[in-house]
Amino acid sequence: MKRAILKPAKLIIALVMLATLLPTGFVMATDYGDIMFRVTNAGELTVDNSHELLVNFVISGVEPTQFTQEPSWTISRTIMVFPSAQPGYGTRPPMAVAINNTGTSALSGVSAVITTGSGYFEFVATPTASVAAGTQTMASVRPKTGHATGTYTGVLTITAGDGTAATSQTVSLSFTVGAATVSNPHSSWAEERLIKSFEMDLVPTAFLDTTVDLTKPITRAEFAAVGVKVYEALSGDKVLPAAINPFTDTNDVEVLKAYSIGIVSGTSATTYTPDRVLNREEAAHLLTNVFKKVTMPGWTSATNAQFPLVFDKPEPFSDDAAISAWAKDSVYFMVANGVITGQPGYIFAPKNETPQHEADGYANATREAALLIAVGMVEKLK
Repeated sequence: MKRAILKPAKLIIALVMLATLLPTGFVMATDYGDIMFRVTNAGELTVDNSHELLVNFVISGVEPTQFTQEPSWTISRTIMVFPSAQPGYGTRPPMAVAINNTGTSALSGVSAVITTGSGYFEFVATPTASVAAGTQTMASVRPKTGHATGTYTGVLTITAGDGTAATSQTVSLSFTVGAATVSNPHSSWAEERLIKSFEMDLVPTAFLDTTVDLTKPITRAEFAAVGVKVYEALSGDKVLPAAINPFTDTNDVEVLKAYSIGIVSGTSATTYTPDRVLNREEAAHLLTNVFKKVTMPGWTSATNAQFPLVFDKPEPFSDDAAISAWAKDSVYFMVANGVITGQPGYIFAPKNETPQHEADGYANATREAALLIAVGMVEKLK
């Protein structure tokens, strides 16, 4: 093989002539002094004066098939702006970027790394390491949960190449957590504390639907979800649903989470009665179970009697006799700690006992009251 040393004018002519021999879609590039020459099979010549590397160009004894194709790839987007959320938001939907191999040779060494903002964003899917010509791979990212009010930014860096000449492209990431607001129907007197429930991530996913009326009574299934949120806030642990569902009347994942940590039980061995309205003594009992589960190692619903509560019991309510024996300690424990309060006339209104009580919702716990109780419990007992 001979190496030809040509002056720039002759080299340009040689490159243009040689370009006509290149297979379709192939490119060839070399540096001459501080000038970069790039030729294609169409006979096009590009001169770039920004390069400084000197490379001897071989012009004889090289067959066209020995030229390698320069990988060509694109990404489907360079910016990801995630829909904004408010404090207490749940898992956010991911956004994806496609890495497209637009060339005729395979890409290898494909990778995606969150080079800035890895504390704010996380991968849902990473790209495959190699991408055949004419195909694509995907990377998807989402904001992490738990961010306070503010705007969070990051950079996703995607790298790909032919194993010897990798190149990178970037995608900017942005996610804003706005100030908490309560868009659901609710009582004006409860708004300030309801906002706090959103900020403290105590609002179950079902209540994030802004059509849910928070002034309405809360069901057993809904309060189980509140109990799970309180447990996670107090313990710092995430709850998984029970692997085996003992109930034939519900497969609600939040009920199964609450059941898995022992803070709820069924209305029978096989039923939970998820849609029945929860009463005030049941709310006190469930939240006391949460407290015991977090603070008393070894506690279970079956061993509850072995874990008595130690507290200064308040003066009995005037309707103390109406409080169920199994709920009495829980009621007074919650009252003693300021988590739940009595009703006017120093009654507790533990449960509905007459048709008129049922009609009036005498002892019903509302959704907004449940959220306010949850806030109070985390504030006072954490």
